[in-house]
Amino acid sequence: MSSPEKTYSDVQMAFQNGTVLSAGKFELEQYLMALARTNVHSEANRRRTEHMGNTIGLLLMARQSEEAQSKATVISVIAMLISIVALVCSGLQAYLEYASFRRSEAPSPAASQLVSPAQSTPVQSPK
Repeated sequence: MSSPEKTYSDVQMAFQNGTVLSAGKFELEQYLMALARTNVHSEANRRRTEHMGNTIGLLLMARQSEEAQSKATVISVIAMLISIVALVCSGLQAYLEYASFRRSEAPSPAASQLVSPAQSTPVQSPK
C-alpha cells in the first residue's frame, strides 16, 4: 500500500509542527523528492528550500546510521554467541582428550593380575 506523494506544502508543514524530526527513512525520502520536484522562484524561498533539503538530508543520514548500527549490533551478538559455542566445544574436546589419555595411562584390572613367574616366587630369608 503506497502513501500519496508528498508535496512542498507537506514539507513546510512537517517543519512547522516538528514532525520532520520523528519522520522515518521512507518519509524523509519522500520529503526530499517533493523538494526536488518543486520550482522555487524567489530567492528567500530558494534558500529556505535549500536549508530544508540539507536538514532532511542530515536526518536521513542519521536514520541510515542508526539502521547500520542496529545491524552491526545484531551481527556482533551473533559472532559473540558463535565464539562462546566454539570455546565450550574446544573445552569439551580438551576434557575428553585428557580423560581418554588418563584412561589409556591407568593400568587396567586385567593387566594388574598378570604376574610374571619371577615376581610370584617368594624370597626366603637365610636361617
